[in-house]
Amino acid sequence: MERGGLDLYPLTGKQYLPNENLDFELSPRGSSLELELTPRLSPRSERQESGLSPRRTPRRTESDTCGEAFVRNLEILSLSGEPVLESVSSSLGTVAKLKKEIQRHAGIPFLTQKLCVGDQALDDTTKLSSLKDCSVTLIVLPYSDSEKAKDKLLGAVQRDEIKVVKKCLKHPICPNFHDRHPKCRTPLHEAAYIGNPYLVKLLCEAKADRTARDDEGKTPLHVATQLGHTEAVRYLIRGKSSGVNEVARCGGTPLQLAVMQGHLEVVQVLCGEPGVDKDKASEDSFVHSCSPLQRAARGGHVEIVRTLCDAKANLNKADYKGKQTPLWDASWHGHYLAVRTLLEARADVNASDGDFRTALMGAESQGFEAVARLLREHGAL
Repeated sequence: MERGGLDLYPLTGKQYLPNENLDFELSPRGSSLELELTPRLSPRSERQESGLSPRRTPRRTESDTCGEAFVRNLEILSLSGEPVLESVSSSLGTVAKLKKEIQRHAGIPFLTQKLCVGDQALDDTTKLSSLKDCSVTLIVLPYSDSEKAKDKLLGAVQRDEIKVVKKCLKHPICPNFHDRHPKCRTPLHEAAYIGNPYLVKLLCEAKADRTARDDEGKTPLHVATQLGHTEAVRYLIRGKSSGVNEVARCGGTPLQLAVMQGHLEVVQVLCGEPGVDKDKASEDSFVHSCSPLQRAARGGHVEIVRTLCDAKANLNKADYKGKQTPLWDASWHGHYLAVRTLLEARADVNASDGDFRTALMGAESQGFEAVARLLREHGAL
């Protein structure tokens, strides 16, 4: 037996019994459920019925110690009558911003919130200044589990139809499903693939899981970094659960994938993010057994090499397979500018691989005389 507040919607999206607080009981009847509904007074109305004055939580009416003004005597209550927010800053401005503050404070997704004053639902554009001296009831709408709704949301994301995505999420629907895509991608994976930062932001605000993985073990951040979608990457790395050092099934981290594809701006964004491991490599993958700096040096991506050196990446980290350093790789592939950048950053000029071959030996054996001369000028033996 379950009890709680309920809003009813038909398939058309028009609401039955709008904004009415209800008690409900679910009783199993064979393979179906029987639903019994009875109207329920709000906590404020119950106190008035019993002759008590409406309960009001003390509010700061002028400002706090930091000078921030608060909306006078505005209560945000759950259906049970418990306060959701202790105070509401007047700087929030509108109901839409208040919902985002509730999401930040209480973890309730923005699009599942319905705020009502009495029997009237508040529009997102309603000014908070008009809500002085009143109680606002927060109703949390249940997620839809309709396969049709999931397909509609996923299709709208793939077509980059922001208005349709907004409409789908308002029903609301949880955006973390992956069973409607052949590669087990969530809508956020598809948004990262398209690279529209506004679409990524919209799904993240709807509590999309940034660490969800597709059938290749990639998160949305892996997808965005590999394709070079800089603004999408900026948004995906926000917060504690961004998964900036997660390794995909192929063995690569987001930084490694960005370096492999030569996406300088993405590399710069990731290197500026606290907590990003700039030297992480995989022991289980031949392709990703080297550090991002070694991969950049091997590919001759000079600006990426410089960015990683400036970000204090390990200049002499050898890979797991051939025990080769970034300078060794750059020399053996004849990337003069990458070699010079590494030498200016004080990389070990005489480091050798697992077979005791140095960078100078490689440059000479491959016929890169300019690189060999540069190495000798910096003390190569």
